[in-house]
Amino acid sequence: MEVKINREIREYTESIFFGLSLRQFVFSICACVVAVILYFLLKPYCGIETLSWVCILGAAPFAALGFIKYNGMTAEKFVAAWIKSMILTPKRLTFKPTNLYYEYLKNIETVYENRGEKKLIYRIPLIQGYTDSEENLENICMLLKKCPPYRVEILKAHNLGKKKYERLGRKYVDFLPPNEEKIRLYSERIKTQGIEVEVKQV
Repeated sequence: MEVKINREIREYTESIFFGLSLRQFVFSICACVVAVILYFLLKPYCGIETLSWVCILGAAPFAALGFIKYNGMTAEKFVAAWIKSMILTPKRLTFKPTNLYYEYLKNIETVYENRGEKKLIYRIPLIQGYTDSEENLENICMLLKKCPPYRVEILKAHNLGKKKYERLGRKYVDFLPPNEEKIRLYSERIKTQGIEVEVKQV
């Protein structure tokens, strides 16, 4: 016994009438109805050849709705997408970049302004090649000058979570912990602003 299966299972449609799917059958009936209506409406005014072409042209769009697909979309979905894309959506799209550093800075300023009697502690993770650059240190010092905390904790990153990631089957990105010279440099620069510094292991 041989069972034929569509090469692309998502394209499977069940045949209902005469090898047509329910959708195709319904739109075929609609096309026939439109052709019959046009025939009787225009019969007194047109010759048979002209009338036949009018019936075909009038029924064709309804028949096409049941059969035509574009990129997996049915005809009416394609028309709706085209109208939305070409008419409803503005032709001129404005790109608005987001400065994450600026957004984070605003959040810190808000917390600082509403701290009351609470003591703020900033925690700075140091990861070699990522957050231990001179530029990052300058930005941190600018932030500390604007919103000075009670204490800064420098966190030495590590790779202790690698085994856990491997057990979970997740991708892990190796990185190097900061060297002691970098940690000392960060600590001394921050202390020059009169802020207490504590170095911790994450």
